[in-house]
Amino acid sequence: MDLAEDALEAAETVTAPAITDDSDQVIGLKYDTLLVGRQKEWVAQRLLKSTGRVGTPNNDFNLLQGRYKLATLDFMDSSYGAYYFLKDSMLNNQEGFVTYLESQGINKDGPYIDFDTKTIKNSWDMIYTLGHNMYQSYLGSKGTNSV
Repeated sequence: MDLAEDALEAAETVTAPAITDDSDQVIGLKYDTLLVGRQKEWVAQRLLKSTGRVGTPNNDFNLLQGRYKLATLDFMDSSYGAYYFLKDSMLNNQEGFVTYLESQGINKDGPYIDFDTKTIKNSWDMIYTLGHNMYQSYLGSKGTNSV
């Protein structure tokens, strides 16, 4: 759905309760950050910072005011400008990013002994990858009204 109040409400009331972990238990998600590109920044600010509900003739109370922290991501401007994401910071911080060794393992070279200096030299080749443990802490949208 396009970035609007009904889309954010559907994300929290319909989509988030359907997200489960590996044991098929519902994850208690509490989204607190809205990630958008610069193309959607003005729309997001209208939704999150106005006291009155956006798009209503009688300007009802805006339930989204102050609900999310807004983060603008510059790299989303090219082909991802219509997308937006919600993030659960608490769950994300618990699991966080991890660095781990790839499955090739560690390649050890040596030991080499330098007889002049009496030192032993070893070398290792290690491959590190950056990954994320808890992808469920993010929820994204195409940014369109298509289903």
